[in-house]
Amino acid sequence: MSMANIRFDRFSPYLTHPEAYGITNLKPYPSYALIYRGIRSEIIDDIAYYFVGDYGIKSQIDSYTEALGKAIDEWKSQHCDCAMFSIDLDSATLICDFRNPKNELFVVLNGVYKTIYFACNQIVAELTLFGLFQSFKGSDSYLEGDFQTVIEELLKRNLIIREGNTLLNLAVPLGCEYSPNHIVLQRFQKALDQISPSGISNEESLDLNDIADVLGPKPGMVTNKDSIFHNEGR
Repeated sequence: MSMANIRFDRFSPYLTHPEAYGITNLKPYPSYALIYRGIRSEIIDDIAYYFVGDYGIKSQIDSYTEALGKAIDEWKSQHCDCAMFSIDLDSATLICDFRNPKNELFVVLNGVYKTIYFACNQIVAELTLFGLFQSFKGSDSYLEGDFQTVIEELLKRNLIIREGNTLLNLAVPLGCEYSPNHIVLQRFQKALDQISPSGISNEESLDLNDIADVLGPKPGMVTNKDSIFHNEGR
């Protein structure tokens, strides 16, 4: 993830009709002059693909992008030991959240919470989820407020995000396409030895012993070769 200054590409409307967008003083990206030393500027104008120019809000960009730049720098400094992944078990789903020290490291989803969460594996409308909620409950008599309680609980724990009337879950499913790096695995092993998961449903919570089938012979042995956490030096 990174942030860069605005540029204008050849064949884009910004180059063919700059006046329509309030763009003036278009010229090739400064690096072209360093690459094609001694070449006349008219020729560079013809071969360049990336351009810079002036536009109305150019002087304001630094002020409104400052917070974004700081957030990106913070992400770069922390991303190596941050992760959020899910372990799907028969009876429940274990969410392992290593993004923010303020978050609960382990959250157990079962019952309707698990059903709604996994329905958000792709962007989904709240209305669709409400239908699924009613189907899970087996009755149309459940009020929308009951459904909103589930959604708000998942949102409060930062397990899903909302944009408009759509939702998406955030944890990466653990499996053949994803394995945490060794730093996260060490944090996971240490946390698993010290903390019990907390469930967010009123149904039976997950016993850590149930995770043995996923982790290997002993919970917390995350580098065991029989474990799905085993990653060849990554």
